[in-house]
Amino acid sequence: MKAILVRMAVAVLLLVGSVVLLPGGAVVPAQASQKEEAGQKVAYTVHSGYFRRNDSGLEDPLHALVITDQKRFDQIFGVAFVMGAKPKVLPEKAFDTLAVCALIHQGNKVWTYTVEGVTQNEGVLTIKYKATAADGGTAMFASPLIVSVPKGNCREVRFVENGKVIAEPKFPAKDGAK
Repeated sequence: MKAILVRMAVAVLLLVGSVVLLPGGAVVPAQASQKEEAGQKVAYTVHSGYFRRNDSGLEDPLHALVITDQKRFDQIFGVAFVMGAKPKVLPEKAFDTLAVCALIHQGNKVWTYTVEGVTQNEGVLTIKYKATAADGGTAMFASPLIVSVPKGNCREVRFVENGKVIAEPKFPAKDGAK
């Protein structure tokens, strides 16, 4: 019996790369390490100073977007300069080399975001971030998270909010992220 279990463990090891031998002799594949799941780190910039335009046509409580040209960006976002720290806006001609991944929470809460990292693995760009919502009373708010990344070969973006995947928009066919 022990010899059979050893052969099974060797076969599973060859198939999946690693195994765990449980008490009682059960053999199961080991989980992929976090490093393997994480993918390659991607350079990114979080932008501020923008608001969702009232005439954007976006009315649902949650929107996840991939924007690869200035015209589309300007249809959705406007610039709002206020007193205080200078906002981090997109550079001139940003869309020559960058794509924008945006997420917008809308409703009677004000959302704030802290990006933890951006990675790319097998054509999927993953943006991990913490999000918190504060009560806005009866007023309605649109709180955007705007992240720029280099254009490249991605097919979709995975927004991971507080450890949970909440949206996976596709990149336009000809544009991706590196």
